[in-house]
Amino acid sequence: FEVREDDYQIPAADTTYHTLCKTLDDLNLDLPEGQSTVTMIGGVPIIDKDTAQFLHHFTVYLKKDCSALPTLQRSLIYAWAPGDDGWALPDDVGLPVFNTEYNQAVSIEIHYDNPSMLSGNLDSSGLKFYYSLQSRTHDAAILELGDPMVTLRGQAISAGLAKYDFTCPGACSTTFLGNDNVTVLAEYLHMHQTGIRMTNEVFHEGVVRHEAAVDVYDFKQQGATHIQQEAYEILPGSSFKTSCYYRDGAEFGLSSQQEMCIAYILYYPAKQSPQGYPWYCAYKSSSWPNDGTGCSQELETFDLNEISELGRVFGNTGPTAKPSISPPSSILAAMPSNAPSVPLGLSPTHEPSESPTTEPTSGAVWRGLSIVLSLPALYALSVVL
Repeated sequence: FEVREDDYQIPAADTTYHTLCKTLDDLNLDLPEGQSTVTMIGGVPIIDKDTAQFLHHFTVYLKKDCSALPTLQRSLIYAWAPGDDGWALPDDVGLPVFNTEYNQAVSIEIHYDNPSMLSGNLDSSGLKFYYSLQSRTHDAAILELGDPMVTLRGQAISAGLAKYDFTCPGACSTTFLGNDNVTVLAEYLHMHQTGIRMTNEVFHEGVVRHEAAVDVYDFKQQGATHIQQEAYEILPGSSFKTSCYYRDGAEFGLSSQQEMCIAYILYYPAKQSPQGYPWYCAYKSSSWPNDGTGCSQELETFDLNEISELGRVFGNTGPTAKPSISPPSSILAAMPSNAPSVPLGLSPTHEPSESPTTEPTSGAVWRGLSIVLSLPALYALSVVL
C-alpha cells in the first residue's frame, strides 16, 4: 500500500513540516474477512522528480490516530533522507500494524526545504510499504539516540571544529531489556550541512563493544547514512555514546540550515516500558519529568583545535575498505518477489579482522564504517589528510 501526497502545494517558506496520515479505513486494504492486522516487511520511497530538490527527509510513525500526539505516544518505524533507497526486513522480523489501539494509523512527517522560497510547486511524494498477512517471529522497533527531540534548538555551535557527545547510561538498557539481548539490524546516523563526522558507540562493562562511524559526512550525498555492517547484539546494561562533529556549525534546530545529531537503531525484538512507551533515550531539558527509566542523555561539548582530533580512521593504516554495492542476502531475501530492486547504495565497508560473535573478547570492537564522498569532500581529504 502507498501513503503519499496528491499534488500538495509546497509553501514558499524556508522550512515546512507537513504531516500525511492514513488509518486502516483510509487505506482500504483488500484483507481476508475478519482480519485487520498486517505485518510491514519493507518499504521504498516514492520521490516526485519535479519536487525532489525540496525533500529534506521523511519520518514515519505508527500512532493511535491521525491527531497530533506527544513524542512518546507514537513509534518511529522509518526515517528517510536523500541517498536512501528503501528497507527490507529479514524473513523472521516484521512490524505489526493495526494490531493494537496504539498503532491504528501510519503517519509520514515530510520536511520540505525551500530556502529560495519558491512558490507553485506541487508534490506527490511518499512511501510504498510492503506487508504480509502473516505475523513474524520477532517484532522490530527503532531506538533513537542523541538529540531526537532537538532539545538543543536555538543553541549556537562554536566556530571552527566542535564535538558534541551524547551519552545514554546503562541503566536505560537495563530498564528496557531486563535479562534479554536485542539484535541490531541497521544503524542510520543523521546530521545536517555543517556536520563532518559522526559516530555511535556501544559500551558494555566499560569496554567499547561496537562503533558505527561516518568518517567523512556529507549531507548532500546521503542525509541519513546507513552504516554498512553486520548485525550485532546489545546486552542489558550497555550504554551508548553518540558523537557529532561540526565545522563552523550554525545553531541547532529543525531547518536544514540548522543542525541535528540523531542516531537511529533498527533492532528486534521490540521493547517497551511498563507504561507501554517505546525504548527511547533522548537528551532532555531540565523541565522534563523523571520517568524512572534512566533514559536521559548527558551532554558534553568540546572545541577542537586540529583536524587530527576528529579521530578519523579513513586514510589511516588499518583494514582495507572495499565497496559494497548491495545489501546482505538476508535482506534481499526478505523483499517480496514482485518488489523492485532496492540497493542500499555504494558505500565502502570497513571489515573487522575477526567475525563478530555475541561475546567478543575483552577489548574487541566491532566497527561499521561508512564514508560518503562528494567531489568537494575528496578534494578536502587530499588537503587535510
